[in-house]
Amino acid sequence: MEEPIRKLKQYFVGINKPSALELLNKAEKKANNDIRYFLQLNQVLSNNITHSITDVFSSFLNDEACIGGVHENSVNTIEQALSELGGMSVLEAINAYQERYKQTYT
Repeated sequence: MEEPIRKLKQYFVGINKPSALELLNKAEKKANNDIRYFLQLNQVLSNNITHSITDVFSSFLNDEACIGGVHENSVNTIEQALSELGGMSVLEAINAYQERYKQTYT
């Protein structure tokens, strides 16, 4: 599970998504203390099972950081990142995101 988390962290730093990074850090911390959660998170991250992402991160729904849709946006960012990182290097995924962002908002 270390490799997918490392890649996701690099990606979130590269695309400036601190809320997604914070959510991933919370999940990683929980996984270090809860074997069931570790196994669930590992399955989602290692096998790219995007339909389970919301379930995996739902335990954080009551956190203060989830106010105003931040949690939902972060979960969507994690889902998108897993999809992109499945076929690209971290740098390629960051560049693709930046190019898409530039084309969408310029």
